[in-house]
Parts: sequence; C-alpha cells; structure tokens
Amino acid sequence: MSEIRQKILSKITRTESLPTLPSVVYKIQEVAHNANSDTNDMVHILNNDPSIVSRILKTANSAFYAKPGEEKITDIEQAVSRLGFKDVQTIALSTGVFSSFDKVSSRIFDRKSFWKHCICTSYLSMEMAAILPSGSPAQPDILHLSGLIHDLGKILLDTHFPDLLEECIRAAMQTRQPLFAVEQSLLGVDHTEIGALLVKKWNLPEVAASVVRFHHDPLQAPPEHQSAVQIVHLANYLANTQDLGTGGDIGRPVFQHEAWESLQLSPVMIPELVRKVVENESDLLELVK
Repeated sequence: MSEIRQKILSKITRTESLPTLPSVVYKIQEVAHNANSDTNDMVHILNNDPSIVSRILKTANSAFYAKPGEEKITDIEQAVSRLGFKDVQTIALSTGVFSSFDKVSSRIFDRKSFWKHCICTSYLSMEMAAILPSGSPAQPDILHLSGLIHDLGKILLDTHFPDLLEECIRAAMQTRQPLFAVEQSLLGVDHTEIGALLVKKWNLPEVAASVVRFHHDPLQAPPEHQSAVQIVHLANYLANTQDLGTGGDIGRPVFQHEAWESLQLSPVMIPELVRKVVENESDLLELVK
C-alpha cells in the first residue's frame, strides 16, 4: 500500500472523519420498510424536520412528478400520497447527504457545479430507465439515490485532502485523462473506492455502493447490480458531455460500449432524454437548495 493511499484511507475510515446522516433519515427508513405503516406515521416523522418537508414539497410539485394542470401541493400529507414511501425515503436520504457537507467551494473544485452534475445524473438515470426497450430491473428510487451520490468520494477528498484533489484535477486537465485514472496514479486510491466506504458506513443499499464503486467500469460490478451501474454510467457520461454541471473532469468521460449494448438503447432516444432534463434544470437545482 502506497504511503499516500494509506494516509487517505486511514483518515477517511476514522469514525470522526466520516459525516453521519441525521437520525430522522433512519426513522423515515424504518417507517418506509414497515408494512404496517401508513401515511400518518410517515407525516408524523417528517414534521420533525422542516428541511426534508420543504424538499419533499418541492419535488412533489416538480415537472418530474406533477402532471400538467395539477394543483400545487402545499400539504405534506398530499405530497407523501403523490410520491409514495420509496420516493419520500430517497428524498430524505438526499436531503441528509446535502446537509452533511459544506457547500463552500475550494480553489478549484466548484461544489455548486458538482451538485448540479450529481442531480442531473440522478434524473437522467431515472428517465433513461423509463425508456429502456426491455425495461429496467433497477428501481427508480435506487437510481435516484445512486445517481445523486455516485461521485460522493470527491466531496470527501475535497473535505479532507483539498490540496491532493486539486493536484489531481490539474493533472487531469493537463493530460486529458479521466480524473479517477489520475487519482489512481497519483494517490493509489480513487473517489469511487472512497465514496463506497461512506455508502457502506451509512448502511445504504448494496446496489448504491456498487454504483458508487463501479460507475466508471460497470463490467466489474456484481452481476445483480450491473443494470443500475450501467444506467448511472451512461447518465454520468451524458451529464458530462452535455455540460450539466461538472464533477471535476475536464477530458472526455469514459464510455463503455458494453453498457450501451446491454441496455439496448437507441441513439434516437438520447436527445429527448437530455431535453427533458435540460428543460427542467431550474426545477432540479431548486431541489438541492
């Protein structure tokens, strides 16, 4: 193990170095997984956290969930009914993720643009799954969450080792290599490995950990998780090539043809897919404020 890799992993894996999710997020998960829970149970928990309630209402009224002409929802109970427990749980998790990290950018890593990239990747993933010719075994709520957190390791690097991340980003700019490849070369570890450590610490679904760990190389993912990893891999590629925020990569992102072929996507589907996300970009960014 290289000295730098050992230093990074030693720091990252110390309990006090890893952010924790708010306790309300775990209570929401308990309600969502309890077959005997009803809307009132969920609303009772949600009312303890105004930030989650605000994001749920924004999401319920966004173009991705509200049908044209539908009346705006202002009541959390109606929002839960419109979204369902799975999406409420995912929104609570995403709110917890955003609240766990400082939004201040470092010298070279723009966190506002980073979160834009993540949320656009998240929604591209869900929209892509909805148009797959053979359908998708990956659930929309899992794709929503996985797309959102796929680059989480970059935030951890920026939080604890900003100088090292800056060195990697500058090297990637100069060499036009993917950032993860430069990280592996210079640090002996990359943001996918680091991010997966946090996902496991938070006890998030194993498929989410696989997406974080293998979204640059879906063929390495466990077979049962490959569909979700492939979808986020392609969504990440589209977000990068369409300039929907930035994850710190400057060069052309990795594109795995096997993922494209496995999902049986047609090139004619892509413009409409991107158009829907671009047209609703302002709505999407409201969801992370």
